[in-house]
Amino acid sequence: MAVTETYGPFDGVTWTQSQWYRNAPAWSPSGVIDTPASGTTTGSFGLTFNGITANVAAGRAWVRGSGYELAGGSKALTIAANTNSSLSRIDRIVLRRDLSAKTVTMIVLQGTPAGTPTAPALTQVETGQWDSPLFSFLVPPNSGTVITGVTDERPWIDPDGGSVHRQRGWTFQRASSNTSDDFSAGSMASLISGTATAAPAGDYLLDVVLSMSAHAATSGNLRLLANSVNMSEDIRADVSTDVRLLKFTTTYTHTGGDLALSAQFQTAAAIGTVFTNGSRINFAYLGAH
Repeated sequence: MAVTETYGPFDGVTWTQSQWYRNAPAWSPSGVIDTPASGTTTGSFGLTFNGITANVAAGRAWVRGSGYELAGGSKALTIAANTNSSLSRIDRIVLRRDLSAKTVTMIVLQGTPAGTPTAPALTQVETGQWDSPLFSFLVPPNSGTVITGVTDERPWIDPDGGSVHRQRGWTFQRASSNTSDDFSAGSMASLISGTATAAPAGDYLLDVVLSMSAHAATSGNLRLLANSVNMSEDIRADVSTDVRLLKFTTTYTHTGGDLALSAQFQTAAAIGTVFTNGSRINFAYLGAH
């Protein structure tokens, strides 16, 4: 077999479509080319509704190696009525790159009515269709026309540097009115907990910061639960009468829907009160998996 070298793109040099798109992810993250917007209705591709018609503002994006630009006004997308009599549905607006059709189009992915609906899955095939998400939202049952629960799924690409800024983050802070717990031997207590409703499916970065002190020095186990899954494998932690800052970071792949997080501490011995003022869980959406 002859050794070959190919390179490009240059005028007069063969650099095929498959070669271009095979290499594109290395230098081109998918996302909206703009600074992050302050809300779902603002920024590039800002979203508003008139009944069940979605109106998407102008903007530029890069979708797995292909450019896309919407200019000259907003694009209207008709949302299919949800005729189920009682169950809501989650739909999604995406930019779809299609190598066979040689197009990038803005389309609506229709979900399935359910008691706990989830956003429809993205198609992400390197050599075919690739969806980059923009928004998901709740379509009411019984052919209702009031869209709610809009979730911003736009990943942002810095126009000057090409780095991706993830658009959505949450913090669960330890309430100032409840900053201590009493521990008996072997007891487990939830130091911080909270739920992000209708969190989009994809990867999340979880960052836990615990500021802890106790009446008596002890050791114990820290754990972080994401939808009841232990993400931290019981980290050994020492607590003393001095304030000690404990931090750990991990990632979690979420299938969509509510995301419940809880940071817990279990002591080896009875120590009385543990103070946790200022502790928090930060977590950010990294994008569709």
